[in-house]
Amino acid sequence: AGAPRRAIPTRWNADPYAGGAYSFQAVNCTRDDHVELAQPASAGLLFAGEHTHEMYRATVHGAYLSGQREADRIIAARGNSSAQNDADRLMNWAESAYPSLFAPRGVRSAQYSIYNYRYYSATNSYLGVDNNNMVVYLLPGGQITTAGSLSQFLPTAIAAGF
Repeated sequence: AGAPRRAIPTRWNADPYAGGAYSFQAVNCTRDDHVELAQPASAGLLFAGEHTHEMYRATVHGAYLSGQREADRIIAARGNSSAQNDADRLMNWAESAYPSLFAPRGVRSAQYSIYNYRYYSATNSYLGVDNNNMVVYLLPGGQITTAGSLSQFLPTAIAAGF
């Protein structure tokens, strides 16, 4: 897989057919429908846009986060492991896989003592990796719980494109 050869920007607000429109969730549409829209058609054909974000559809934030997601997929396909560290890769995956626990997506990582972590204000929870590469979380009203080792979860995160 080589570097992208070209990008085509759109001007949707000036497009006479789009007129600045954005997606909406139809009757019986679920989060899974938006996740399906985000799946790559092939290694060279990826999809970004607010309509492909399962949580922030129809928003600029969703468009931005979907672009980051696809950039991460491109970087991962090129084998550039320095693009993001393994802890961030895991937390990005967890945000996508478990939005009811870790929301909102796209929170910046922080460092405290032995933890590389993220705090999720919408769910009042924490997710992190300690200096022994153990994945830990703290849900509201609970204590720090160890979910397992980073190496246990990382293959799933990488396979999902993170």
